[in-house]
Amino acid sequence: MQEKITFDKFIRWAGIGALVILVLLAIDHLSSVLLPFAIAWLIAYLLYPVVKFVQYRLHVPTRALSIVVTMIVVIAVISAVAIAGIVLAIVFGVRGCSGNDIHTVKTSSGVVIATDDAIDTSDADAKQKIDSFLTAQNAQAVIAQSMGNQGTVDQSVQ
Repeated sequence: MQEKITFDKFIRWAGIGALVILVLLAIDHLSSVLLPFAIAWLIAYLLYPVVKFVQYRLHVPTRALSIVVTMIVVIAVISAVAIAGIVLAIVFGVRGCSGNDIHTVKTSSGVVIATDDAIDTSDADAKQKIDSFLTAQNAQAVIAQSMGNQGTVDQSVQ
């Protein structure tokens, strides 16, 4: 049997709908401010069992001291993982993307090419191959689009 929709029910549902829309708009408007609070809540939620363990199993007298001990342990663990990653990168010689790894070449047509491999620009044959590639149909537009310039080539680099 169908339930009769009265004016009172309609106003209640319209009010609830308007309230939901207003809350969603407020959350959307305040999302940049609410994100740090959400992250802080998540961290607190995940660390609460550790704080309880420190307070009750390790017999730390106050909650505040338990929180400080937990934060020191968490910071120590994160620092140890970061230092271990840096040491492994140094020991195994992981190649990073520093400014020295990127080489640029300006061709005779004025197009700048960036690559992670060094190009011997003193070799005339290599320069000729690059220039012939760049003069191919739509090659400059493809390079410009891949550089994010929407069809224009940055020729300002000297």
